[in-house]
Amino acid sequence: MLINSVFPVIEFGINFTKLWVFRKMDRKWGKDTYITKKTNMQQYVDIYSGPEYLIHFKYSGILNVTFVTMMYGLGIPILFPIAAWTYFVLYSLERILTAYFYQLPPTFDDQMTKNALGKMRWATVFYLFFGYWMLSSKVIFNS
Repeated sequence: MLINSVFPVIEFGINFTKLWVFRKMDRKWGKDTYITKKTNMQQYVDIYSGPEYLIHFKYSGILNVTFVTMMYGLGIPILFPIAAWTYFVLYSLERILTAYFYQLPPTFDDQMTKNALGKMRWATVFYLFFGYWMLSSKVIFNS
């Protein structure tokens, strides 16, 4: 979970560095932004626009953090602050990156959000069942 909380920042650093190197190579490592090696407009736009916003990876990351925290949180309570930190990092980073880094996201309907929220309801059931199992286990609490 700790790796999960800092991975979005690392992923952004890798993607930004890769774009920065490609842009510098296109400018022949100079500072003049009007110099380019590209011969048509589409190649130029591909390098100087940000990457595509892949929302399904964002939903899967949020669901992963939620389910891991709810499944093991009662036995490992440190997961709750780690999950809160992860949500804060994801929220703040996605706000900034959506405004300044990614291409304009394609229009989506609300079906993907409703689907993710429908799956998120099961996290409470997992919390109850796994919590009951952990609290009633003689191996964990032998007294």
